[in-house]
Amino acid sequence: MREPHGPSSLGEAVKIIRERALVQELGCAYKHCTCLEEHLHETAQKYARLHTETGEEEYLRRAYALLLVEDEVRDVRQKIMEIMLRELVEAGIRKATMELGGELGEKVKKALKEKGLLVV
Repeated sequence: MREPHGPSSLGEAVKIIRERALVQELGCAYKHCTCLEEHLHETAQKYARLHTETGEEEYLRRAYALLLVEDEVRDVRQKIMEIMLRELVEAGIRKATMELGGELGEKVKKALKEKGLLVV
């Protein structure tokens, strides 16, 4: 006998596990981007400090270049978060419509698609 709100088949269970794994992978990528941002910022600060101590312009150019890369990594991190949130929302919607089932579930899906809240 199937548990309430649980998967009705092995195929559904595998799909749920895969979806969770993908969201976890996105979370891991987000974390790596955050760490990379911090390292780039710290390294840029070290170059800026070297510029202050020595007056060599090359250190300042390197610091600026690293800060530009940091900005790009931040943009990537934000895009990853948007994708991750979209995956979570869509997974929640799919689960809710599966639980509703039948004609009502289809009506809910159609309404969400029309509002642009569900991408299939």
